Amino acid sequence: MLARLLVVMILFCNTVAYAADPAKPLTLPKELKFDKAPVLLVVEAKTEGKKVAWRDGGKFAQVVSVDFLRDSKVYVALITANGKYTLTGATAINEEPVLEDVVITVGDGKPDDVAPPGPDVPVDFLTALKTSYKSEADDDKEFQLEGLKLVYGVGRQALISKDVKTYADLVAKMAEAAGKYGVAGKLSTLQNVVSTELKKSGFKGKTDELIGDPKKLRESFTKVLAALESVN
Repeated sequence: MLARLLVVMILFCNTVAYAADPAKPLTLPKELKFDKAPVLLVVEAKTEGKKVAWRDGGKFAQVVSVDFLRDSKVYVALITANGKYTLTGATAINEEPVLEDVVITVGDGKPDDVAPPGPDVPVDFLTALKTSYKSEADDDKEFQLEGLKLVYGVGRQALISKDVKTYADLVAKMAEAAGKYGVAGKLSTLQNVVSTELKKSGFKGKTDELIGDPKKLRESFTKVLAALESVN
């Protein structure tokens, strides 16, 4: 009953209507404006792609999982503070990644005087990430970095899915996303740094062991995403 009620609430809180652009394989509203926080944000992607992955930089509170809605083309989150944000949607058309951004302005676009605390990213981790990124020689590393952000965003989101119970389940979800966005095996030095950091919070790689504390691990993924945003 509660689940049905939540779905009805989301449907009635839908975003401003907009038309799909036939010239684009993925259409999102270019800009959304709201008077003040808090805001229940609902964004629907219009695309022929089968699935859409979303990257919010860990700045929004996700109130319902994509698995719950059974439609990855719909993104639902709670914005708790005024400010200017960017939400990225990504899909694949004919195995080619496609990304689009939505600029979201809440209030006057300026952060609240008392903003919610961001993730506490360890300085040594951020330094190691930046050093490893600089050492990568691939000419497409900037594009690959954007793809990796989406992959780790998928991992973070997967940790609130009932289908993800073991570390192997989590790795499988991320591997699928890495293949979809063309970053499997890319930026290996940087990924090793991320893997080392995640292991500190209990991440055990591709094993059948049950994820003991999904909330703690999800917090670590949030820190990783925040750090990746600061790399370049």
